[in-house]
Amino acid sequence: SPLRAGLSGTYTVTIKNGGSVSAAIELHIVFAKALDQTGQIVAGAGLACAIGHDAGINTGLTCTGGQLAAGATTTVMVQARGQTAGVGVLVATLNPSHIVQESNYDNNMKQLNVTIN
Repeated sequence: SPLRAGLSGTYTVTIKNGGSVSAAIELHIVFAKALDQTGQIVAGAGLACAIGHDAGINTGLTCTGGQLAAGATTTVMVQARGQTAGVGVLVATLNPSHIVQESNYDNNMKQLNVTIN
């Protein structure tokens, strides 16, 4: 649903290990265009998250140190604020170098466009 400029929304990224072995997790979340990170970050699976600011984006969030058992799921909950009217973008990507025995990386990135009023 649309997000009003100046207000925050909560977004949940769900990670599932569809493989047959335990795997390390390295998750990157980018807040771009009219969307910025704000508020608390709640990460499962032992993930530690650090906020950074890279050129061309508002906020970059990197979560590492977690381990996900075969077939298990975990979540990372973030809050984002609509800075100005327009489209905000939240992109979540898993680092393929930490994924064991996977040949199709297409499902390792999801993008959410948020309309900000």
